[in-house]
Amino acid sequence: MQTLKHVLKKLTPLEISIINSKTPYDEPLQIQFDRGFRQEEDCLVCTVTTLVFRESELDEKEKTFLIRYTLEAVYDCDDTDVQPEELQETITKELYHYIRLGVTSIIGAAGIDSISLPYSL
Repeated sequence: MQTLKHVLKKLTPLEISIINSKTPYDEPLQIQFDRGFRQEEDCLVCTVTTLVFRESELDEKEKTFLIRYTLEAVYDCDDTDVQPEELQETITKELYHYIRLGVTSIIGAAGIDSISLPYSL
């Protein structure tokens, strides 16, 4: 397996949305990641939208609890020919720490009782 060197240059939150009709105490939560990558002149830009919702509420229009958090990460890459798919899993795991921190901060700032997110993927 080839190791590709990439360095996080910039991290920007793009979207924060909360629906909280009823805080999910002791209910299973689902975490979903939607990822997008684009190659720019000298960097790789990754956008990760994270959705946290009740496992029992799969239909997005009928959710009573939903947190949507979108981060954009800009990476310097040592290989300009790198394909985004080659870094997709690695970058998502690296960004999860920032995603978890962001979601936890949002929950606290919004006055929502804490929920448990896994420490790692």
